[in-house]
Amino acid sequence: MVPFITKGGASFERAWRYFCHDKRASTSERVEWIEFRNLMTDDPARAWRMMEYTRQSAERLKARAGKRRGGKRVTHPCFSYSLSWHPDERPSREEMVSAAEDSLKRLGLEEHQAMIVCHTDEPHAHVHLVVNRHHPLTGMAATLSHSKRKLSRFASKYERRQGTIRCPRREENRRMLSSNRRKSDRRPEIGEAWAASADGPEFVDRLMRHGYTVADGGGRIVLVDPDGEIVNPLRHLPGVRAKDFRQVIEEAFSDGLPSAASLLKSNGFYYKKNSHLNSVMERKVT
Repeated sequence: MVPFITKGGASFERAWRYFCHDKRASTSERVEWIEFRNLMTDDPARAWRMMEYTRQSAERLKARAGKRRGGKRVTHPCFSYSLSWHPDERPSREEMVSAAEDSLKRLGLEEHQAMIVCHTDEPHAHVHLVVNRHHPLTGMAATLSHSKRKLSRFASKYERRQGTIRCPRREENRRMLSSNRRKSDRRPEIGEAWAASADGPEFVDRLMRHGYTVADGGGRIVLVDPDGEIVNPLRHLPGVRAKDFRQVIEEAFSDGLPSAASLLKSNGFYYKKNSHLNSVMERKVT
C-alpha cells in the first residue's frame, strides 16, 4: 500500500468537483463508489456544503464546547490523501473502507467529517479521502504534524498484516527507526565523510552522495537528510568544535548557505520551531 498526501486545499467545493467527477468534466464515470463518515447525508453535493458550514461555524462551535476561541486561522481546512494498492491486489470495497477508516484513526481524524471516494481511472485500486480539519462538535482544527510518517507506519503495518511486503525500502527504514541503537550510531557516514575529506568542498560532496544537503538552520549549520529530517552534524563529529566546522563548511559555500526552511518548503515540507534545534523540517501534507 502506498499512502500519498496531497496539497491542502481551501475549498471543499473544489475538492468535491475534482474527486467526485471525472477530470475536467461534469461526468463521474471514474467514481465507483463514495462513502461518508460523520456526515448526515449520502449526497456528495450536500456533504461538501456541510463541511463548509462546519468550517464557517468553527468559532461558534468552540464557544459551545467551552474551547478557547481565536488562534491562527486555518487557511487549508480541506485535508486530502489517497491509499493505493499494488496492481496485483484486488481488495474488496469492505477491505478498502476498513483500511480508510483505520488510516483516519491513525491520524486522529476518526471523528471528523470525511468522504471516501473510490476511483477506477488507474490500473491499481485506490481511494481518496477528503477530510474536514475542523471537528464537527468542537470546531477545533486537527493537528497534522507527522501525518506522512503516521501513514507510512500504518501502511507498513497493513502490509505485514496482509503477509506480503510490497515496499521493502519502507520496511527497512521502519526496522532502523525501531532499533535500540542510539541515533548517533545510525549515521556513521557523516563521521566517515569528515575523516576522508581534505577540505570543505570534498566533505560536502561526500555528504551529497549519501543524500544529505548542507543548509542554514536558523543560525547554525545543519544537514537535511533524504527524508526531510534536520540533523545536527556536530552530534556525529565528536571532538570537532563548532567554530572549526563552520570554517570548513564556508569553504564550500562562498555565496552563503541556502536556507533550510526555504529549501525544504520548495520540496513539500513545512517549517516548525523546535526546542533543541533552531529549525526542524517535517514533511508537509502534500
